[in-house]
Amino acid sequence: MSHNKTKVNSIDPDGSGNISITTDNVAETATNEYYTPARIDTKIAATNIDAFADVNTAGAVDGQVLKRSGGIYVAATASGGAEIAMIGNGSTVAYPWTGGILSGNEPYSNGKQIEFYSLNLGTGLTSIKYEVRTAGTSNGTSAWSWVDAPSYAAAGWVRALSFFPAGTYLVTAGVGLGLPATTSYLDCRIFAAGAAHSSISRVGGDTGYPKVVQSIVTFGSAPTVAGDNQIDVRVDASSNDLTGQVNEQSQRGFIYAMRLV
Repeated sequence: MSHNKTKVNSIDPDGSGNISITTDNVAETATNEYYTPARIDTKIAATNIDAFADVNTAGAVDGQVLKRSGGIYVAATASGGAEIAMIGNGSTVAYPWTGGILSGNEPYSNGKQIEFYSLNLGTGLTSIKYEVRTAGTSNGTSAWSWVDAPSYAAAGWVRALSFFPAGTYLVTAGVGLGLPATTSYLDCRIFAAGAAHSSISRVGGDTGYPKVVQSIVTFGSAPTVAGDNQIDVRVDASSNDLTGQVNEQSQRGFIYAMRLV
């Protein structure tokens, strides 16, 4: 009687005819490949997060996070965090409206933007643009330029911040003008996108310390040009005798915008 012996990749069967093999005994082919830790790592490294069935990153932009919504994770604006825009750093510099730096005085008329002085501006909100006074101008109605930087590293008076990303901000402003008489006054308020957006704050002639006003400002859409999503502080009314300014506004004036949502 003859006995037929079958081998698999040169592996002989045992006495019972059983063959014990491992993947080491079976060669890979173009359609027969093994998963290895290295191959898994390579595949994961080359795969985008939106390959997962419960992730949708459509429309995502820099600075957004993934948020659970409707059973999946979608791109959303980050809430909280230390995203701020700020002007005002306590420098001793004469206020431009006094003629101390520039010839002539800018009028304290209704709607006029108040200027603030700063050297370092902003944390996290890298797209913010600052409207700064350029040298050699005779008043505050012309020769302004937009500076796009999270930290403004050159001396300059600033009268507006714009290009805020869509979101909600807590805006705090302090105006510390030095007024010439006890009867002098200046009323001001926060403006957002060109419209009054806070109650009126009065700086009186009996103090040069800042009067503070706050407002919640929401921008519903992303900006496209420098003047979009703008925040500034404007004169609402005054006693019309506000000449003789010195250093109070540069030392005490500020705008602080903190992103909430």
